[in-house]
Amino acid sequence: MPKYPAPELSIIVPCLGAVSEFENTLASLLRYRAANTQVVAVHDGSYQDPHGIGGEVEFVAAPTNSNLGGHLGIALRQSSAPVVGMIRPGVQIVEGWQDSILDAFEDQSVASVSPLIVDEAKPNRILTAGVDVARGFRRKFVGQGVSVGRKAAHLSPLGPSSWAAFYRRNALDRLGTPDPQMASVYLDLDIALGLNALGLRSVLQTECVFTVEEAGSIIEESTMPHGNAAARANLRFGTGASTMMESVIELATVPFKPWLFKHVMGKFSARSMQEVDSAYRRRLETRVEVDPAPFEIPADYRRAA
Repeated sequence: MPKYPAPELSIIVPCLGAVSEFENTLASLLRYRAANTQVVAVHDGSYQDPHGIGGEVEFVAAPTNSNLGGHLGIALRQSSAPVVGMIRPGVQIVEGWQDSILDAFEDQSVASVSPLIVDEAKPNRILTAGVDVARGFRRKFVGQGVSVGRKAAHLSPLGPSSWAAFYRRNALDRLGTPDPQMASVYLDLDIALGLNALGLRSVLQTECVFTVEEAGSIIEESTMPHGNAAARANLRFGTGASTMMESVIELATVPFKPWLFKHVMGKFSARSMQEVDSAYRRRLETRVEVDPAPFEIPADYRRAA
């Protein structure tokens, strides 16, 4: 028998900003994690572990110019559990969160799980319940401003936000290494689109609620531009440049009218969303082999009741 139980959950904490928020998130995670949880913290090589927690946290150095996708890729190679979580600095973990997340993965068709994230000062208001795709393949937060309660149960994100995301490891493996050139703000939606194109489900776990002290970080991120990433996603998942060009020509051949502009761009967006699965599946055929076998968490990874 091994000295320590195999981890059933690997948590990745990427340090891309303030060290104080990084340390606060690690502290809350270590306070409320289960014994068989692996914690992987990724930094730019400058963090010296001043609190001496190297025995509980696996610190991994990333290149100084690495973004969120680069940090995730490096940490995934270090992680070993069948379920992988990513929690960004600034998020505070609460007691009893782990069972509700793992319970959601009992459904073998589920590839990702979103918790609720709320403002610590206004815990009845949701900051994000995950991400979804908006017109033009822009990223949007789901549920922002919605009250925690019955309304939250009806939210349906395409996938979890990078602020707190949980994935089945072998589902991420099927997508391949995260694109290190992908804008950090768009990474979560890129993963969500890929898993959705594989026919895998994402669910919202309303019983798991995390908090953030600085709500402005999430609110500001919801308005950050990511045009290049959205344009690349359109080429990968959508109808491609020819369809966009057709829409531009259609607009250019008639006098400008607001209702016509809305109609044409809406039509383009609708066509994009209808073709997203087939377009991405064609791209995946050149990258990975999709194993039709169901996803399973080995029984020995589950804690005894």
